[in-house]
Amino acid sequence: QCFEIARQDFQVASAPGISLFVREVKSGAPQGGGKTPILLVHGARVPGLASFDLPVPNGSLAADLAKAGR
Repeated sequence: QCFEIARQDFQVASAPGISLFVREVKSGAPQGGGKTPILLVHGARVPGLASFDLPVPNGSLAADLAKAGR
């Protein structure tokens, strides 16, 4: 069964003048199994979206994890 992947972007305030970009990627599949969510944090000079959620077929680690119930 194929479920739609939903993405929602947030800006989270941190220290004065600093905000963090956060993208939530989740599946429309019914939640179950009690699997722990995963936080993907990049440490490179490229943005995290390019590391974890490319908008190309089979290019999104985040979508693959969401489909697996994470």
